[in-house]
Amino acid sequence: MSEVDGRRNRARRVCSSLHKLLSCVDNLWHKLRVSCKRRRNSQKSVLFYTAQGIGSLFVMIAAIVLYQIILATATTLSETCGSDSIPTNDTDLKAQTTADQSSFQCSGDAFGLSACEYGDLLNVANMMYANFYVNGMQFLVCMLLIYSLGKFTHLPAEKLQFDKKNASRLMMLFGGICKQGPWLFRLLHFLQGIRIFGSWLMMVLGYCRGNLAYSSYCIAYSENCAYNKARNCQYYYVYCQPDATLLLGCYTEAGRAAFSGRMDIRVLSGVHCVACGILEADFANTMGTDEFYLLDDSSKGTNAWVCNEQLQGCFHTTAWSSIKCGTSTSGGTCEASLGGVVTADYLSGTLAEIVCARRRLDFQMLDADIRRLNESTDDGDAAADGDDAGDDGDDAGDDAGDDGDASAEETTVSQQCSWGNPTIADYFYDISQCSQSGSLVYRLSMLYVYFAGCSFAVSTIFGQIVRLLLNPEPWFFNPQSADENFIFKFLRLVAP
Repeated sequence: MSEVDGRRNRARRVCSSLHKLLSCVDNLWHKLRVSCKRRRNSQKSVLFYTAQGIGSLFVMIAAIVLYQIILATATTLSETCGSDSIPTNDTDLKAQTTADQSSFQCSGDAFGLSACEYGDLLNVANMMYANFYVNGMQFLVCMLLIYSLGKFTHLPAEKLQFDKKNASRLMMLFGGICKQGPWLFRLLHFLQGIRIFGSWLMMVLGYCRGNLAYSSYCIAYSENCAYNKARNCQYYYVYCQPDATLLLGCYTEAGRAAFSGRMDIRVLSGVHCVACGILEADFANTMGTDEFYLLDDSSKGTNAWVCNEQLQGCFHTTAWSSIKCGTSTSGGTCEASLGGVVTADYLSGTLAEIVCARRRLDFQMLDADIRRLNESTDDGDAAADGDDAGDDGDDAGDDAGDDGDASAEETTVSQQCSWGNPTIADYFYDISQCSQSGSLVYRLSMLYVYFAGCSFAVSTIFGQIVRLLLNPEPWFFNPQSADENFIFKFLRLVAP
């Protein structure tokens, strides 16, 4: 009787009641210890590579899921704002932006925007994508080793040790895989470590770290806010003029430059054709600023306030005439939708008919009566420039100019965060924003680095312990020779 069995018998006699209570646990533990002692080294190797394969599988799945989420930040946008507390006038929007130190963000957006160009975003995502392939190959190698080692696990010891000459070619192949497969596993493990270190280094250097809504222009309520420009650009290329290629340009300074950055178009209007008509005019007038903005309550009762009573607020846009006349190419006709936006007088009045006529006919062919009527009216909507067919020709009136034009003073910004982009003004941050938690891309990347890094560290330590304590069968043994190449020596040290 062994010493362990003797202790178990004494414990059974002294603490019989407790032993009965824990007998199931005791028996299971005893069987496990006996099984491990009798287990062949190849079986232990199977268990080791099974654990490694499971770890590689989880890291691989995490890599591809986070990769898709990161790319989705540049291409996904909800059509409506989906927020219950949307500001209804310019004063409230500016006050909320100043109080939150952030551009207004719609709750319907699943992902935020990062302060980086699309190329940098792609570099961060591709680092994960490369690790997805490395872990995938590592998983396949583990499966191959498990299958090959399993062939020798059930062979009698005598046949495994002394019957090599009579082994079949298939068994010789399996033996070669068992002998050389660990080298491939070690190489892939080392490449995985390089990829994880690369991802960590990119995060340390500040790649896509900042949240674009917190940039200096955005918290200053400037028309140069890159977050609003990007959202308007995304809306235009997703819902108005769908173009998957140009949509990616919204994540670049040049690609979104043509759009206004005062506010998100979805805050202005939830009507599709109105939003598209406004953005079309905004895109056409590349050099213009404040193409659209919310009006304050002080504009009620003036010619600038053309919205009906169903709306809580109203807005100004230079594109009213093209929207009224159904000449917008991207939003389509708005005849059925405008009834819920503007007043009936504004939609069907004589002035509106004249404006639409001016868009259908050349300005020089309009008779003198139409010109006199145009000059005598108080509605600023008729003060359009008739020479240019692409000009919207619709000014909401002088009263609207003071409400939304906050661009009188040029906002001066500078980069005050060490991790921020030092050259592109869209990505400048005030010192108060340097300690922000970061964008969604940055946080997901750090999550992946920690998860993959911990898995890599545990795998390495566990592998080294197994390699030092396990004495493999002669077929699988890879002794270190005196003239071994430095690459193999290095892999023995850094990989299991």
